[in-house]
Parts: sequence; structure tokens; C-alpha cells
Amino acid sequence: MNRLLLKTAALLSLSLGLSLSLQAAIPTGLKYKTFYDTTKIKFDKLMWFEEIPGKKGNFLVAEQNGKLWTLNAVAGTKNLFMDFPTYASAIYHEDGLLGVAFHPKFLDNRKMYAYFTPGNNRTNLAIGEFTADATLLKATDIPVKILWSAPISGGHNGATLQFGPDGFLYWAVGQDHGQHGAAQDMASPRGKMYRINVDEVRADGKPYGVPADNPYVNAAGVSAKEIWAHGLRNPMKFSFDKLTGDLWEVEVGQWYQESVNIIRKGENLGWDLMEGTNCYTWSDEHSIPASCNKTNLQPPLWAIQHLDPQDTWGNSGTGGFVYRANPASKFYGVYLFGDFCSNQMFGLTQTDRKMTEVKELEKAPLGPIHFALDSDGKMYMAGWYGNRQFVYSNGSGQILLIDHPELSLGVPTRLVEGSGHKNKFMARGGFVKLPGLPVGYYGGLDALGRELRSYSGTSE
Repeated sequence: MNRLLLKTAALLSLSLGLSLSLQAAIPTGLKYKTFYDTTKIKFDKLMWFEEIPGKKGNFLVAEQNGKLWTLNAVAGTKNLFMDFPTYASAIYHEDGLLGVAFHPKFLDNRKMYAYFTPGNNRTNLAIGEFTADATLLKATDIPVKILWSAPISGGHNGATLQFGPDGFLYWAVGQDHGQHGAAQDMASPRGKMYRINVDEVRADGKPYGVPADNPYVNAAGVSAKEIWAHGLRNPMKFSFDKLTGDLWEVEVGQWYQESVNIIRKGENLGWDLMEGTNCYTWSDEHSIPASCNKTNLQPPLWAIQHLDPQDTWGNSGTGGFVYRANPASKFYGVYLFGDFCSNQMFGLTQTDRKMTEVKELEKAPLGPIHFALDSDGKMYMAGWYGNRQFVYSNGSGQILLIDHPELSLGVPTRLVEGSGHKNKFMARGGFVKLPGLPVGYYGGLDALGRELRSYSGTSE
């Protein structure tokens, strides 16, 4: 073995060894399996899906056009649950039915919630409440009850609605195209994350309550007491870690970076003063300012360069989940997420909101638009075909089961030291070094002989 290979192998060993002191290195070798008959069951512009509580093996699937379907893979059936009253553009996927959430006590009250654009045009975003019937496999005829709404004029609507471990309902709205400064403007509904109590009955007739510990409940000049955090550009999916309660979010960037965040109460994620780790200015948005005022701005855990910094649609991150199904698995505690445009999948670990390792995993066969976990903790991905252009796409796609021995049986996988060279893959754009995090790139091969690239927070 020549000197360069010896140095590479030593660096790989050191990186893995230091990562293992915190957690086992993130495995590679993901596979993507169909679990229903895709020749008979088809979906158009999938936006969300989840297993129906109390109905193991039955999924609810939302299409952008407003149709909610039940999917039973074993029986091979797809049935209409509800045709939602939403407006959806024929070509633009940031309106329509964007997300759904089951009430934490769904089995008792059968309540459900939707994030959508109501009516017959792109005028408002809304949160609506509706119910399932006694079978839990069809909606009732009760009209959708609008809880919250806000005006829209463009895109960046986000696409997630989730109940947190505290029992409160969260959703996130991005900043409209061209509405400069809205995410930093506390009088604007855009660029914000919200948190409400859907179970509170208020004397003033408002259909929900605002939790007393929301960060702006007592803040002068902030009328929307529902705001939980701000400074968001386009929060394309968020989720809660089932063990720690951490709120993970992937932020779609403007020209240069996508970023991964853990968001906490009252934080400012920085847009449009920052884009990921970069300073940002609208006056010359294709040049990165040398400096800016970062006071009280929360930096991301990790950011990745766009494939082409001048290509707005070069990347579009889609948030996933932290794997918690099997404590013996090397994926345990790994945040799995993807990129809609490139089909690239990633695994990331962190300690105290400091990234410890991120690894590019095997690409998905289609662009991930949503991730979900079933009642057994297995992870699924919904994706679109023909997704190179982020907005203009035919949107046909399917749901896939993400498969790996470590995700199901806890069987260890082996990382093989190979002939990859340090910085070999940097021409793609590479990983972004965060402040205070020393560089530790390495290359190698996975157990199947495929080239991998990884970044570990270790020094040489």
C-alpha cells in the first residue's frame, strides 16, 4: 500500500474511531422497496402520507389535488377517504393539500387537521379541522372547520403539520417569493413556525388556544402570539425526535445552501439575513457578503452547497426523521433525510446541536417529497419522478419502504477501507465547514464496494 493510501486509511480509521466514541459510524447500503402493487395503485403529486392510528397496515395518502386516499398494501386496495376542498395549481406544487395530522387522541375523538389552500384560487393558506367516521377509513360529511388562515402571494408555503410531544399543533410557513424581509418582520405571517392548542375552548370564540409558554405571548408589537420561531425561508418538512422531542427541520435555500436545523422556542433561523452559514443580502444576492450581524441568529447544524450556485432549483432539501425503532441499530439516533432534486439521501448525527457526522447515502430512485414512520418504526419515503425542476414536474410517484439490515434486524454492517482520496469529491460543491468545527473529510468504500464520502467532526 503506498503512502497516500496508508494516510487515507489512517484518516478513515481515526475519523471512524472518534465518531464511534459518540456513536457508531452511520451505515451505508440503503435499499428502497415497493410494498404495494404499483401496477394497479398509482398516486399523483404525493404530498403526505402516514399510517392511520389504530389501523395497522392502513395508510392515509394525500395528493396535492386535495384527494385523500386510504392504502392497504396487503389487500391491494386504494379507496377515497375525502376529496378535500382545496385549490391546487396544475403545475405548481406549493399549494393545494400540503399536509395532514392526526390528533394525539384520534382514537377517541377521530379529529384530523389539514394544511391547505382553500377555495378556488391561491389566496390563503389555512389550517382546517375535520373528522373520520367510526370506521376510521373515511371522513365524515361534517364541513372542514377553518382554525387559522393567512394571505399568500407566492410559494414557499412549507408542507408540514404535526403535533409535538407536548400535545400542541405545530406548522411552518415560508417567506413568499419577493417579500423581502418578511421572515424577520414579526408583523408578517410569513417565515414563521406556529404552535397552538387545538383543545382549548376560548371565551372569545377563537377556535383554538395559545399555549401560555409560547415565546411571544407577552411580547409588545407581536400580534400573532401563535409564533414559535421565525427567520424561515421554506421549511420543507419537519419532525420531532420521538426520544428527545427535538424539532428537526430542513430549510430550502435560495442560491447557495440547504440547511438542517433543530429549532427551539423563540429562535431566529436567520433568513433573509443569512442563508445557511452564509451572510445574505437582496441588493446583490449572487454575491456572499464578507460579514453581517449574526447577533441572536441560530446557525444550522449542517449546510450543503447547491449543485449549481446559480441554479435556483439545483437543490431542495426534504426533512425526514430520527430513527428510533431499534436501539441496537447503528442507525439509532441518525437523522435520515433527502434532496428532492438530486434524489440524494443523507444520514446525520449530532450532540448538543453540534453535528458529529453526516454521510451521503445511496440515492433514492425518485425525488423524496415526504418521509413517514409506521407503528413499528419502519421508515417510508414518498417521491416524485421527473423532479429535476423543483416546481414544474408531472408529479407522478410512489411510496417506498426504506430498507437496510440495520433498520430492521439490528445486524451490524461493515465499512471497508478503500482507495478513496481525501477531498476527492469536492468538485460537487462539498460539505460546508461550520464555525468551530474542524475538518475531517475521508473517502472509502462501503461493504458492497461502492464509493462513499463523509464528513466527521474530527481533526487531522
